[in-house]
Amino acid sequence: MATQLEKERLAYEQGLSEGKRIMYGKKSATRDIPAGGRHLLSEAAATARYLKIPEDKLSDIVVDFHRERVEAAPNTSKYPETRGESDILLKRYEGMADGGMGRTLIALHESLAFWQKYRMPEQFGKIYNPLVVGTLRERCRVVYMPESDHGPLHFKNVDDPLESWTPRPPEEQGRPWPHTPLFFDGTGSGLHLDEPAVEIFPLATKRLCREHCCSVEEVSEFMVRYNHFWGCGNLLVHDEEGNSVAFDKSSRNRIAVREPDSSGLNYVNGMSSFEPEYEKFINSRRTLYLEKTGQGEDSVEACYFKSCNKVLQNMKRYMDELKREPTLSRLIAVMTSRDPDGPLCKYGKRVHPDQPERQATLVQRLFFLKSRIAFLRQWRGNTPVWEDPWEQVTYTSP
Repeated sequence: MATQLEKERLAYEQGLSEGKRIMYGKKSATRDIPAGGRHLLSEAAATARYLKIPEDKLSDIVVDFHRERVEAAPNTSKYPETRGESDILLKRYEGMADGGMGRTLIALHESLAFWQKYRMPEQFGKIYNPLVVGTLRERCRVVYMPESDHGPLHFKNVDDPLESWTPRPPEEQGRPWPHTPLFFDGTGSGLHLDEPAVEIFPLATKRLCREHCCSVEEVSEFMVRYNHFWGCGNLLVHDEEGNSVAFDKSSRNRIAVREPDSSGLNYVNGMSSFEPEYEKFINSRRTLYLEKTGQGEDSVEACYFKSCNKVLQNMKRYMDELKREPTLSRLIAVMTSRDPDGPLCKYGKRVHPDQPERQATLVQRLFFLKSRIAFLRQWRGNTPVWEDPWEQVTYTSP
């Protein structure tokens, strides 16, 4: 394991790279980031208008809240793995500052979304509304097949709006295989109206998990113990021996842990849970949100929630089919399915005429785990992802 000094140096380098990317404008995995942090300033301005307060007042509020989060360090008696994490976090912020980001931009980048969900209702009596202060995104699916006619496979659909996408250049060949001994992957998943957060410190929980866990069992114990420090994303982790665990984590405080059945197949889906009680909880919070915001069943967000549920039901059905026919061709067919009532492969269709962006599967990634080779294809102009030729990516030993 790296020393504290090495961890701080790496955190600074990561912060420096992140700061430059935000300030000079570069491509993220699925979005083109405008220079100068304009996307952060734009969302902050939209939030200020929503609350009917000056933009500089909102910025001051978020800066103060971000400071509160940084000072809310975890109890190291309860969470011993977090010793030194405050210093590591501050080194990352130092790097972001040296990359050109000021105090306000760092606070907006790190804590605006968290404040919108967990403090804005308390301070202003208004509920986070993504149509006003953000956007609606049900995104991504991941499937792990430990056995198939082509050996163990890992497949991910990467979703985001078409409006902010341009094709990515070919990937570098011959990089070290990054998924040893554990493969972490996930999807976006969250609640418009969550319960109050128990812990607010911006802990890099998944990074910490990778540092301290070498097995699926250790990951399961760690991520459940650190439940209150992460959320808004479902997670799938597997090893090289066919073991896996899935976490449904739409809420900051609640978690559902899923181990595979006898087939070994495991998977996660955006904005949903496959655990019945968690699914009920998600739907109850959505209903409460619509009631509190006065939205009817034909509103944009109500239709969005219905679409999320339809995708979930189709995902359940297709996973059952895949268990019966665990082949490469069937996996590709499933992850490219475009059912009009809930596509696993999104094709740019709005769920409501007033939905602001067209959601699409922008990238598909297929990993042949035994040979450590990946194939990817992406949406290019008018050519959808399922018509793009596969690009092969080779790796060297880690």
